Amino acid sequence: MGLLHSPIGAVGAAVAALLTAVVVGVGLELVPVREIADQLRFGDPISATIVSDPPEAGVPGAATNVTLAGDADQREITNLRPPLPSKVRGAPLVPVGWMAVLVELRGRRSEPVDVLNAHVRVLRCQPPLTGTFLLGPGPQGSEESLVLSTTVDDLAPRLLGAGDGQPYFPGHRLTLARDETVAMTIEERSTRSYCEWDLALDYVTNGHRGTAYVGSGGVVSGSHDGQPFTITARPPRIERYGAVYGIDTSLTSEFRYERLTRDRYCSVVRVLYRSTFDDWAC
Repeated sequence: MGLLHSPIGAVGAAVAALLTAVVVGVGLELVPVREIADQLRFGDPISATIVSDPPEAGVPGAATNVTLAGDADQREITNLRPPLPSKVRGAPLVPVGWMAVLVELRGRRSEPVDVLNAHVRVLRCQPPLTGTFLLGPGPQGSEESLVLSTTVDDLAPRLLGAGDGQPYFPGHRLTLARDETVAMTIEERSTRSYCEWDLALDYVTNGHRGTAYVGSGGVVSGSHDGQPFTITARPPRIERYGAVYGIDTSLTSEFRYERLTRDRYCSVVRVLYRSTFDDWAC
């Protein structure tokens, strides 16, 4: 006769089942199922989706670190149509002076994730790019509910509320329930330098604190950002660029770039920006 068919075996099995039920019940009470699921869920408690303005939407345009002045270069650039690509002839296009980035944050935990602070982490700055300049039509404005602005090459860049110009964090916080999203538009400027940067988010969830870094590709894995946001300032004068391309102002219904000679810098810039850049281009 097997052990389970004996009286002693039956009693032992019953006791074992009772102990298992008690242990499991106490365990589930002490360690909630949702917390266990969160601990087993890999990745950061926040995810981020990034939507950046196309390169030409900056003010006054976009620049590269390479002078693109050859015949093949000019043919490719004059054939460009908006939105411009992120690279031209293999050279990255970087917004000049101003750009906007839409950052949509999403909670990825059962318990709410509170973003207590957000700040700009500057990774590198150097003199502004002066290879090739493509004049842009300028920004079209933003309709997002939360708009923050920053000057990346300040000594201590801060995220300021667009309405009052005061630091937004840490006086405010963002709370993300699971799968809840919060969108914010960051308007960035650079006045002196070419800079690479990302966004640092200090958060707390279920009693655990941490920092997530967000670059142009979303949340960064580890502390190194291989895809930072980039922006470059204007040089003191437009003549510092090796090659300048502007929008053909003789066209009324078509967007087309043309290589500009120095005597046309002022007139083309004025058509798009009136007198805003007189001291730079005229």
